Amino acid sequence: HAISAQTSTGFSTDNFDLWPFAPQVVLVILMFTGGMSGSTAGGIKTSRIYILWKIIVHKLKSIFHPEYISKLKIGKQEIDTKIAMNVLVFFAVVAISAVFSILIFTFDGIDPDTAISTVACSLNNIGLALRAAGPTESFAFLSDFGKLLSSFLMLLGRLEYFTLILLFFPSFWKRT
Repeated sequence: HAISAQTSTGFSTDNFDLWPFAPQVVLVILMFTGGMSGSTAGGIKTSRIYILWKIIVHKLKSIFHPEYISKLKIGKQEIDTKIAMNVLVFFAVVAISAVFSILIFTFDGIDPDTAISTVACSLNNIGLALRAAGPTESFAFLSDFGKLLSSFLMLLGRLEYFTLILLFFPSFWKRT
């Protein structure tokens, strides 16, 4: 199930709703992690998570050792500030999308566990979810609005966020 959650294949061989809470949390985290860069798996992608980790470590070093001067690198390759900023903005967009969507689903009458896993499933195009949308259930319980929101989240995740968000900027549609 861990491989299925991370690679967005959506296969299920067991009712993981009956598992203890900790493995279920791991599944949701793996849904957001996704596959390697360039793969067709959903999720954030491990390369972005690694770059985020390097940014955090680099920033913490500079906070606790202000005299320490170094460049942000992965291996021997320097990470450009523009790339680092794009990764940070990507994570912010993912976090805002997830939190906002979870709140909307909760206000639509869905319990928080189901809302969290439904958002993880939809944003990352996974096929696995928990509770009311679990492995022995379907998404039939969603309201019409909930189904539209899930569809939008699936597009948002599959098109890598920025592509879909770009469509909502009027400057994109202006001729230059």
